[in-house]
Amino acid sequence: VVLALEVPNGFTRLLRLSLSTAAVLLVARLVLILAPVTLHRLLHRAGTGQAAHTGLTGRLAAYQPLLRAMLRIAIGFATVLGLLEVWGVPVLSWLLQAELGARLLRTLWSIAFTIGLAVGLWEVANLAVERHLARLAASAQPARSARLRTLLPMLRTALLVTICVIVALIVLSEIGLNIAPLLAGAGVLGVAIGFGSQRLVQDVITGLFLLLENVMQVGDVVTLAGMSGRVENLSIRTIRLRAMDGSMHIVPFSA
Repeated sequence: VVLALEVPNGFTRLLRLSLSTAAVLLVARLVLILAPVTLHRLLHRAGTGQAAHTGLTGRLAAYQPLLRAMLRIAIGFATVLGLLEVWGVPVLSWLLQAELGARLLRTLWSIAFTIGLAVGLWEVANLAVERHLARLAASAQPARSARLRTLLPMLRTALLVTICVIVALIVLSEIGLNIAPLLAGAGVLGVAIGFGSQRLVQDVITGLFLLLENVMQVGDVVTLAGMSGRVENLSIRTIRLRAMDGSMHIVPFSA
């Protein structure tokens, strides 16, 4: 093609372009080889010592595949940008100087920061709960530990749903969508669900306060809704009561 078109300094430019492309690909390949090893060492070092006793090692190991995938995507994106710059396409200057490129970078940074903050908040809450459970187990308080484990699934689910909803609304707002109709629709839907499941909400709220106040524990002999027996299980909504004749009664907290 260079010979046919008689491009001025064509072979020199072709050689320089080929060498630059090879250099970018070589650097990208080296980074792709070294980055996962470095990431593994950092996570292993962060998960040793005191962190190993708090459950941090398992959580870091769970995030390792996701971090590797994100690292590969970042390296691939940087490689594409480097190749475009080498081939004469000014992508970096467009991203840094043009109004649309700067807005795109700000949006991506805001979304990444929001997701990272949400994940950090979720992990801090989980680590705090696990440390508290470990302290209760070490201080020989099985009743409080069992009560907290009863409440834990509901608290985790509520926290996860709250975080996901807030992150989704922030992301939609950052990409330019109007979230006011979504908030209004969610409010109407929440009111409808609240009216339709009043007994369930009453069970959960009453059970939450009864468990927090430690009104009864597994093994207590109590009288509930006119039935007497021994408490065999406490959930967030019901109590399983074993009567003296051996029959099992499931009593909702609202009763």
